[in-house]
Amino acid sequence: MARIDAVASWAEMMRDTLSASAGLLEAIRATAPFAPDAILPAASRLVERLARDPQMALRVFADEVADPIADRVVIALGFAVANPARDLAGLLGALAATAREQAAMNTRIQIARARTRTAVRVITGVTLGLGAALALLDRRFLAPYGSGVGQLALLIIGGLFAAGFAWLSRLSQLPDPPRLLAPNPSVPAQRRDSADHSTIEPSAKSAAASGGR
Repeated sequence: MARIDAVASWAEMMRDTLSASAGLLEAIRATAPFAPDAILPAASRLVERLARDPQMALRVFADEVADPIADRVVIALGFAVANPARDLAGLLGALAATAREQAAMNTRIQIARARTRTAVRVITGVTLGLGAALALLDRRFLAPYGSGVGQLALLIIGGLFAAGFAWLSRLSQLPDPPRLLAPNPSVPAQRRDSADHSTIEPSAKSAAASGGR
C-alpha cells in the first residue's frame, strides 16, 4: 500500500509540474528527487537513464517498482514521449486518484480480515483453554481419549484444525493484481541496468481500455 501511495503522490507531482507548462522529461527530472521513499531509488535511476533512452528507462523503472499502478503511469508516460499528448496532466491525475482508491480498498479489506483473524484467535484460545482446564481439573472426562479409538479421534480433530488454520491463512493473503507490463525474465529484479529496448507503445491501448472500464 505504501508503494501504491508513493506512485500516486509522484503522479500528482508530475501532473502539477506539467500544469506549469514544463515538458514531460523536464517534469520527470524535476519531481524524481522528491518522490516518496518507496519508489525514490527507482525514480533516481530513471533520471540517470533518461538521457540514453527514455522508453527503455521507463520500462526498467516499471520493472523495478513492479506494480500495476506504476505500469499504468509508465504506459501513459511512454506513450506521451512517443506521441504528443493533449491532457497528460489530467490522465496522471486520474491515475493518481485510481491508485489512492485502490490503497483505500486494500485498507478496508485488511481491516475486515483482521476482525476474522481476531475471531479465529478467540475461538482457538477458548478451545485450547478448555482442553487444558479439563486436563487439570477433570481427567475422567478425557479418559475416553486415552484409548486407541480416542487417539484416532484426536488425530482427526487435530488434522481438521490444522486444515482450517491453513485455509484461513491462505484466505488472509491479499494477492497482487497482475501487471500490465510483463517483466523481462532475463534481467534480475532491482538491478536492471540494461533491459530490452522495446517501446511501451503497444501496451498503451490495453492500459487505456482497462482504465476506461
